[in-house]
Amino acid sequence: MEKMASEYLYDFIANRNIKIGVKVSNLYKNEKTEYHCFELEEEYHSCDIYILVALDGAESALKILIIPTIDLMGQRQLIIEERSRYDKFDSRFELIKIYDNFYNDLDCVI
Repeated sequence: MEKMASEYLYDFIANRNIKIGVKVSNLYKNEKTEYHCFELEEEYHSCDIYILVALDGAESALKILIIPTIDLMGQRQLIIEERSRYDKFDSRFELIKIYDNFYNDLDCVI
């Protein structure tokens, strides 16, 4: 894994191919609910995968969402409540390996 300089629109590159963006959100509360808010910045993302870390009140990871950016296209902001349609991505680190296998298969074909 290689950390990227600030001029890149993603934070890390894994195995020379997989562009990964990392976002962290504290827990926010209002009268009705608790939630996490992630600023994705761009509507069309330059990374392959986002790792979104939702912190609890003690700043420990409550959820670590591994989300392919195809599932976030067109979104500049993501709000996650206690239950979310994105929960299926919680701790899905194997998705990074699936992307790695895809890129390795491309290398064999090209």
